[in-house]
Amino acid sequence: ADPSPLEAEQPLADPLRAGEPVEADEPGGAALPWLSSTVRVDTQKLEALLRQVEELLPVEQAWAQRVADLRDLATACAAGRREARSSSARLSGLRRLLDDSQAQLSVDALRADLLALSETASRLEDQQRAIEHRAKQLGELAAGDHRALESLASRLLTDTREAVLLPVASVLEHLPRMVRDLSHAQGKQVSLRCRGGEVELGKRVLQALRDPLIHLLRNAVDHGIEAAPARLARGKPAQGSIELSFATLGSGEVEVCVRDDGAGLDAERVRAAAVKRRVLSAELAQELDGAAALDLIFRSDVSTAAIITDLSGRGLGLAIVRDAIEACGGRVTLENAPGQGLTIRLVLPASLATFRGILVRARDALFLVPTASVFAVVQPRREALETVEGLPTLLLEGRAVPLVSLAQVLGLPARAAPPPEEAQAPAFVLGVEDERIAFSVDEVLGEQEVLVKSFGPHVRSVRNFTGAALLGSGELVLLLDPQDLPRSAAEAPAAPKGEIKRSPARVRSVLVAEDTITSRIMLKNLLETAGYRVTTAVDGAEAYERIRQEPFDIVVSDVEMPRMSGFELTARIRGDRKLAEIPVVLVTALESVEDRRRGAEAGASAYIVKSGFDQGNLLDTLRRLL
Repeated sequence: ADPSPLEAEQPLADPLRAGEPVEADEPGGAALPWLSSTVRVDTQKLEALLRQVEELLPVEQAWAQRVADLRDLATACAAGRREARSSSARLSGLRRLLDDSQAQLSVDALRADLLALSETASRLEDQQRAIEHRAKQLGELAAGDHRALESLASRLLTDTREAVLLPVASVLEHLPRMVRDLSHAQGKQVSLRCRGGEVELGKRVLQALRDPLIHLLRNAVDHGIEAAPARLARGKPAQGSIELSFATLGSGEVEVCVRDDGAGLDAERVRAAAVKRRVLSAELAQELDGAAALDLIFRSDVSTAAIITDLSGRGLGLAIVRDAIEACGGRVTLENAPGQGLTIRLVLPASLATFRGILVRARDALFLVPTASVFAVVQPRREALETVEGLPTLLLEGRAVPLVSLAQVLGLPARAAPPPEEAQAPAFVLGVEDERIAFSVDEVLGEQEVLVKSFGPHVRSVRNFTGAALLGSGELVLLLDPQDLPRSAAEAPAAPKGEIKRSPARVRSVLVAEDTITSRIMLKNLLETAGYRVTTAVDGAEAYERIRQEPFDIVVSDVEMPRMSGFELTARIRGDRKLAEIPVVLVTALESVEDRRRGAEAGASAYIVKSGFDQGNLLDTLRRLL
């Protein structure tokens, strides 16, 4: 039976302080202190671990005996080698005597020497046979010890992983309060039900789930659940519902499901957002079927929000979700029911310790590619290679797949000499979202299960790499990032098919309308430092006159100003056919739901609240709108 769900209205064991904002856009932040540096472990699990460690003692003693036996064997080999060296010296002396025609040989002495050498040879042969027999015995004993140690290590690793698993209930207890605060800020009624709190996950998996869960719940509240009047008009209850559930699957995997009863996704709006953000061309967008179009929502920069706010609209949330889950070797799928709701499923391993990857060599360097992200490994024939729109491509299952060199993408030094022309380089094909791209390498060395090492806290991110892996030989190799590689390949002189090549950036012009001189100077300095050409106005009326006289790419405006407010300025711009397409960003101290709604109704492209003002947020908003 399911455990009692956690409702947003229930008191929490460790609630967030009232009024404290939840900063979910900062990965690794301290807003939700879910995971501590200690875990509680059942004593039965500890006793099982202790018994297995005790079982290692006989294995350790056996290996101590093997070491002693091998030393005795080495001593016997050394003695035999000395005796053989002595016999060789006596043979050399006899040879010199036989070669000396004037030497007087004694038959009896020669017979004695030959007999002694024959006995030595026979003794060395017996000794060699004994050494070989003993070495074979030690090999068999060592093989048995290895099997026992392998079994013990496997059981110990499995039980240790289970011992450090944490129930997901430790994650769930803070989420209802977060959803309640977000829904109140949006003027909506939303409840959260959490199921499967008894499911256990590794600490690293729980840490990796932190940001995805926050972003999914934020999206459900902001984009999915409608306001009460809209829900009532559609025959739904005024209060929206979000369900977060965890379930254990086979093969050591766990499914995390986030389901809401909101409006669902509109495929046409997703297509339009992707085209607007120049993620792909309008022609290619129309060729996508419904499922492929909806999958665009996971692309960076794609957002269906009508206005950018501090909560949503930047197009990062679901992109962060997919990147984080795939980095764990998991996968993300969605089920859309327009008008009824959206379900997003995350499937990922219960714990992270070992990792399966394909080992490849590019130039003289070894790299690992996550097996879960590889669509195929191919050895292309010459007839399968073509050039499409000036790009090398590989025909795979009747589809033209872009082909690039991994060494060139990673910036590795060129070869001293080119490979023979008749040799066709192997390639691995990444299956990222609905796209395929092939990377040629010098050699594919096969699949391996390895121990993954992260870069550590001192290195936040390294482009094209997610960490390092430890091979059985003890060698460290870099782990390739299946999300970054296609992006790096796209920065080649020719863009992949269907992508839009951006023209060189020009200096953008910004009109800043702000009546407070300190804020006006601060915004001007910030934007000029970022490379924009900035013109200022002391209120909305002056800003409107300026924008009618000279062209601007974007307007950044305060709301509360004399003569003409930011709301009025935005409405005037939208009402002018020549100016209607200019983006308007409102930066204001007004943060109520009603004020945000007025900004959206006036036609603002983004709404940024000064109380939580962040320079990077403003610059990122301008970049996205331009």
